[in-house]
Amino acid sequence: MDDRLKLEWIETNGLGGWASASVLGANTRRYHGLLIAATKSPEERISLLSKLDETVVVNKIKYPLGGNQYKDGVIFPCGYFYLDRFKRDLFPVFHYEAGGLSIKKTITTVYGENTTLVIYEILEAPQNASVEFQPFISGSDYHNGIEYGMMQSIAEGFEIMEKSPFNLDLKNIASGWQYSSVVRSWLLELMVLALKDDSKLETPEGFLEDSGEGRWTIQAAMDLNITAHVITAALYTRFQSRQEESFSMKVLAALRNQFGGHSIIKNR
Repeated sequence: MDDRLKLEWIETNGLGGWASASVLGANTRRYHGLLIAATKSPEERISLLSKLDETVVVNKIKYPLGGNQYKDGVIFPCGYFYLDRFKRDLFPVFHYEAGGLSIKKTITTVYGENTTLVIYEILEAPQNASVEFQPFISGSDYHNGIEYGMMQSIAEGFEIMEKSPFNLDLKNIASGWQYSSVVRSWLLELMVLALKDDSKLETPEGFLEDSGEGRWTIQAAMDLNITAHVITAALYTRFQSRQEESFSMKVLAALRNQFGGHSIIKNR
């Protein structure tokens, strides 16, 4: 089971979207999903359908073919018991045997469309047999928590340049870095686009929401006993941006004044 859990398949659609999972059917990685749609490739992807679980019913006895991996490593339901074989032909092909029913499943994507096809063939079936389907719809943005730290580094670097006394052309600097710097990236390309229409970034307010990727990444790091200093600090910076005035900063100012006689700036 462990070997098949590590084996993965992926089908792409030519737009930047895909379908992917482990051979056992469990989504063991964050990028897994049956329909990851590229709504505006490459910067916008949405996980529309996480997975589609099947249950074979023979004489009122249910045989679940799917499975989910939980944090402690447990796989449930145990659909891998009924996976007879898997073959990576032109497309991923799964053969299941359960309760005397033999079923073949083929998964493919449609090139140029955000469409996933799941094709079932009943090869052999007893009487009073049927198949039930359970879709798991997600509808969540697809991003990577790593981007939090990368974006924060870019933001801090540009603020240092913006505050310098040299009246730097940030758009031209960002454009040049796209061709001659180790920090060249798609994020830097987006920075060029943002500065093209608003060279001083006067339009956006410095208020940052978060859609969950950073939290999930940090939680995963905690579960694995791994430090994630940069990503965590970047997420906390977003929290701080939502405060017009921080009470904790007031506490720090008051304490510095009390123990060291440091001056404080009073509210007007």
